[in-house]
Amino acid sequence: RRVHGELPDMKGEIDRMIVRRANVLVARKQTKIAALELLLLWGQARVNEETARQLIPTIENLLSSCPSSQIEELCALHLLMGSIHTLQRNYHDAIAQHQKALEYTRLPEFKTVKDKYHAPYALYDMAVAQIRLGNSVDAKKSLEMAEKCELGFAFQGQLNLKVKAAKRHVTK
Repeated sequence: RRVHGELPDMKGEIDRMIVRRANVLVARKQTKIAALELLLLWGQARVNEETARQLIPTIENLLSSCPSSQIEELCALHLLMGSIHTLQRNYHDAIAQHQKALEYTRLPEFKTVKDKYHAPYALYDMAVAQIRLGNSVDAKKSLEMAEKCELGFAFQGQLNLKVKAAKRHVTK
């Protein structure tokens, strides 16, 4: 029974749409759009483990075909792969992918990127994996670094709330 004002559960439909959209964009060679769109959709929808598993080949193809000069896209792809590893409870792999994303944000060429969401999101996601591994010291450091990142990035308010909640969890 649906209560007035509640939305129906569309999780499965959203998951299928994410996979379908990623595959269409890859086929059209619009890899940057695919990576960024997936990030945005992931912020709005919970992706189940099966959908995450299905996205791995798509992201691996994007990583292998992406020119090394496209550092923003490579950074976003490593961020996505780290999120997938977190969903699959492969926390060490997730941390490694987020560290790769952070390496791209430190390159001089990355200074030209307009929306600098990559580093704070990588730090937050890495902290989540560290928390799940029981490493609260490193998680706290990652969360503090995420708070100190440059302001004005996409979904900054949403991420700030997540960081504050995670910090409360770490300090318990």
